[in-house]
Amino acid sequence: MPVISRRLRDFLTQLECKFESFELETSQLVGDESFYFVNLLESLDCFDRQSSMFVERGGFATSISKLRLANIDHKIEPPVYRISKTIPALTAVSDVSSTSIIEQGFTGFSLVKPENWRNPALIT
Repeated sequence: MPVISRRLRDFLTQLECKFESFELETSQLVGDESFYFVNLLESLDCFDRQSSMFVERGGFATSISKLRLANIDHKIEPPVYRISKTIPALTAVSDVSSTSIIEQGFTGFSLVKPENWRNPALIT
């Protein structure tokens, strides 16, 4: 699960993301700042299996080297969500939400368009 700051957790709440968070005990490391594990509760079946390059294991796309998304209805797209039947660390962000995240100046992660995404676990 990703670790996020209280500020990002509050921002996700404002975006009306569906998630659960679990506070970490970090007072000895960072003082008064609070950090949380976050578990996104929404997923969207938008993985383009025809245009993506990946290894399939048990119906899930793993070892993704080329990512393409399709069939996204932007009217119902959640602000932040998981991509169904792919590696759990892969998180999608709507265009509107990504603009807001950039404007707020959040750091510690990268926002990458699907066509430019490269799996860091596969880079040698």
